[in-house]
Amino acid sequence: LTYFELAGRKALDLLTEQKAEIRLREEEDGCFRPHDCEEAVATNAQELLRLIAEGAQRRATDATTVNSVSSRSHAVCRITVTHKRGPVGRLLLVDCAGTERSKDSLYFKGQTVKESAEINSSLFALKDCIRFRQAALHKLGGLPDVPLRLPAVRATLLTKVLAESFIRPSAQLAAIATVSPNATDAEASIDTLRTVYTLSGRAENRITETRQILE
Repeated sequence: LTYFELAGRKALDLLTEQKAEIRLREEEDGCFRPHDCEEAVATNAQELLRLIAEGAQRRATDATTVNSVSSRSHAVCRITVTHKRGPVGRLLLVDCAGTERSKDSLYFKGQTVKESAEINSSLFALKDCIRFRQAALHKLGGLPDVPLRLPAVRATLLTKVLAESFIRPSAQLAAIATVSPNATDAEASIDTLRTVYTLSGRAENRITETRQILE
């Protein structure tokens, strides 16, 4: 298990108290993998959850006008399942910081404004990579035996971390959204749904239908 956060242009280890900066190094297969980071071993579900909880407590957060504990970074948890013969699979969990609407950031301080711009930029790059991947697979008519060529994965640290999922045709991608049931958060929930629908490649007219129901 490796667990780190992407804060601006830095990758910081969440499994160490000092949150040491780590490097993302491009390897021969075109994927970017973390180096100089702590690697923890969990032999059961309880140990795994404990490690994730400890790392989550070190993640960068700040209060905003919308959320009293707003994530100011993307958290990346890489879980490699191993057997006596070696690695047999990998699960990459990425908890993305939410997009910041311009009207919600009117009263942000300078550093928070910069963080919000970097978060939004990385999420836009993520959408582009997913669209490019879908277009490439459609053009090739299925799952080719060779890695996809997607230069867009170099755009941000977030897309570099996910490069393995983008360029490997057999990789499975899923997007999960968390929304609020409160009527006062309806607009923010719709924005979240729009982002997830874009990531999944679905048409945004479903979002219009959702808005009408909420209204």
